[in-house]
Amino acid sequence: MRTIRVFMLPRLVRRADLGRTACAVVDLIRATTTITAALACGAKRVVPTAGVAEVRRLVKLFGREGTVTAGERGGERIAGLDLGNSPLEHNRESVGGKTVLLTTTNGTRALLAVRGAQRVLVGSLVNASACAEALAQSGCDAAVVCAGTEGAVALDDTLAAGVIVKRLLEIVGPVELDDSARLALAMADWAGDNLLGALRQSAASRKLEKIGLGADVDEVAKVDLYPIVPEAFAREKYIEIIPFYPAVE
Repeated sequence: MRTIRVFMLPRLVRRADLGRTACAVVDLIRATTTITAALACGAKRVVPTAGVAEVRRLVKLFGREGTVTAGERGGERIAGLDLGNSPLEHNRESVGGKTVLLTTTNGTRALLAVRGAQRVLVGSLVNASACAEALAQSGCDAAVVCAGTEGAVALDDTLAAGVIVKRLLEIVGPVELDDSARLALAMADWAGDNLLGALRQSAASRKLEKIGLGADVDEVAKVDLYPIVPEAFAREKYIEIIPFYPAVE
């Protein structure tokens, strides 16, 4: 590994730059946390989709009995879907053994934006160390791609990116960082041990608090809750995200 980059928004990523890069996509509040929780709780796969029409198409492909439909717009569950985008909803009882078809405002779009990378991983605080291990083991240059919030840079995603970069540097030692990676690291240093307090200052957190989903913020702040890294693979008709367990020495 020679370089670590952070992209504050998906639109800043040029796909031509990703061919030899392992990317971790971060939408901390809440898509990438929810994907990680779902797979850790036994979901067979998570399939990110751009919208409800795509969810309905994929239900026909996979079969209704083996699928769970999930998604949000504006933070709230989309009417007609089984679950929202809360990591607390995606537990063994609701998703175990099932294919989760997920559409969200920001996170699933960010995942779709980085197709073409050598590896596409799903990062969050709940799997920060495992994500760093997987990036290090890839042997590629690393990038963390933040989903942002409706096209704007998000405090929460930048903070999580900084924590992942910090863990990655502890594994690989000094490498070249771009300016955005240094900014993310500075954000992680600013938050220190009070990640939850820092996250509560974000626009995404305040929005969830207003609609009664403040417990989700507590959940996304739980560092290293899971030892897995979801990894995305392009299939013929969809993108499949399945768990990867990095070897830890």
